[in-house]
Amino acid sequence: MNTKITIFSKISNYFFIFSIVFILSFIWTNYYNHKIINSLILAILITFLSIIIYTPIKIKINKNQKLNINKQRIKDNIKSQLLYGNLQYNVSYLLALFNINIIEKINPTHYISEKNEDIIFILEDDQIDKHIKYCNKEKIIIFTINNNLLFEYPNKTIEIYNYLDIYTQITKLNSLPVISVNTEKSRKYSAKDIFRIILNKHQAKQYFQMGILTLFLSLFTLFPIYYIVIGTILIILSVISKFNYKYNH
Repeated sequence: MNTKITIFSKISNYFFIFSIVFILSFIWTNYYNHKIINSLILAILITFLSIIIYTPIKIKINKNQKLNINKQRIKDNIKSQLLYGNLQYNVSYLLALFNINIIEKINPTHYISEKNEDIIFILEDDQIDKHIKYCNKEKIIIFTINNNLLFEYPNKTIEIYNYLDIYTQITKLNSLPVISVNTEKSRKYSAKDIFRIILNKHQAKQYFQMGILTLFLSLFTLFPIYYIVIGTILIILSVISKFNYKYNH
């Protein structure tokens, strides 16, 4: 059933887009040409050309969007797991992921590797000095969620792996952790709510109907350019409202 709904939705979206292309092409060409038959033929050609150009571009965009959404979801899950997941599991997982063997445990977030390195796990920036001052090895490996952490200590070599480095290693080894925390974000209201109302997909139908009516009336008025411009703006708003993803979660 969901597959049928998805297919129907895609077909209706295509019909919606190319109906708009045809209508706008016809109205504007008829405004300059004043011959309905010629305007119809030209509008059909423009619509057909638009289909040929749009289809492969849309397929590629959809593919990239799915990849990017999936990547971002994995990154968010990793970050949430590091922040809120079980510490013992996270430590064991990261040590195995980066092939680090431990010979001594100082505390739940501080270990000594077989290569005589200090291994520390940090969640907050203000914990860094507290951890590092107890490190007496020449090399320190830090695991953190911070993606812009830079530290220099005299006579020490510091390697920092943030959650983006962890994501890179995960994709390289194809070894996802078990996500044990709820990673869904609660909705936050802001000044953007006004745009969420204006450009919500539920407004698309009204914009489209008003735009079509305005464009139709342009055929019977002495000053059609004003109707055509306003109708075009309404049609554009209908397209933005229906297909923008920022305000239609």
